[in-house]
Amino acid sequence: MCSQSRNSISTCNQDATTTVSCQSTMLSRELKESFNYGLFCPPSNGKAGKFLDEERRLGDYPFNGPVGYLELKYKRRVYKMLNLDERQLKALHTRANLRRFLECINGGQVEKVAKMCAKGLDPNFHCQETGETPLTIATGTKKPNKLLIALVNGGALLDYRTRDGATALHRAVERDSLEAVSTLLELGASPNYRDTKGLTPVYLSVTRKTEPKICEALLHDHATLGIQDSQGWQEVHQVREGEV
Repeated sequence: MCSQSRNSISTCNQDATTTVSCQSTMLSRELKESFNYGLFCPPSNGKAGKFLDEERRLGDYPFNGPVGYLELKYKRRVYKMLNLDERQLKALHTRANLRRFLECINGGQVEKVAKMCAKGLDPNFHCQETGETPLTIATGTKKPNKLLIALVNGGALLDYRTRDGATALHRAVERDSLEAVSTLLELGASPNYRDTKGLTPVYLSVTRKTEPKICEALLHDHATLGIQDSQGWQEVHQVREGEV
């Protein structure tokens, strides 16, 4: 990082991850629900803007010139359509409509979910009652694969967190859903996302004693080991003798 303002950040350390760069700003510490703020690359040269994934190196992104300028913003759907009707978008995001959208997810109604996203609904929001997101709710359905794909294709961000700081991948592990874990990894989710306690999905797979294939899938996708909890315990400390 070489300079920053309240709205923009200029990046020089191309080896830093997006998480490191975001957390190193003073602004991110002042914000409520700071874990749902991310670095946004503004549109340029006819290309749409995009949020940078938390676990990717800044150097993996093509910036214009030696110094790239990013904005720290609350994570929302990035609309690539040019002709958006603002009134129509506002009408889509009423409480009743968002509740209906969540009901469609719970009911496994993939076509309706995809249709509402195609109209412009932003699937990055919290359920008023539970604090869950559409993606985290989808991980708990009987057949999450097509739902998760429809949501991500409809603008859901893989690192958008619940009110208590969990990503969809954390929830998929907690629910012992190999299908959800595999789908999210295939869609590009990082196995190294951390929750508000600093714990990763692979750490949870050990403490929750999930299906072994879940841990295998995370490790195959280069999950980092050696994560410590508040007591200094790592994954290996949580494995009981005879379970390795």
